[in-house]
Amino acid sequence: MPLFELFLPIIQSNSIHNWTANDFWKQMKLTKKERHRFNRQRMYRILRKLVEFGFLEKNVVKSNSRLSRFNET
Repeated sequence: MPLFELFLPIIQSNSIHNWTANDFWKQMKLTKKERHRFNRQRMYRILRKLVEFGFLEKNVVKSNSRLSRFNET
């Protein structure tokens, strides 16, 4: 999966508690050329798979249903 190589060190070296998708995006440290919508969508797909396989849990913020928080399981 594209970008997974960047994701693995983030997960290994950080304690993920109440992170938003934007927190993951900031940790990826992509170049300006790599920061485009297509890579952002890839990141969301990786997060979805990590939740699906039980590595992360996703909690939707009640006051803003568009915002989710992620925690390690």
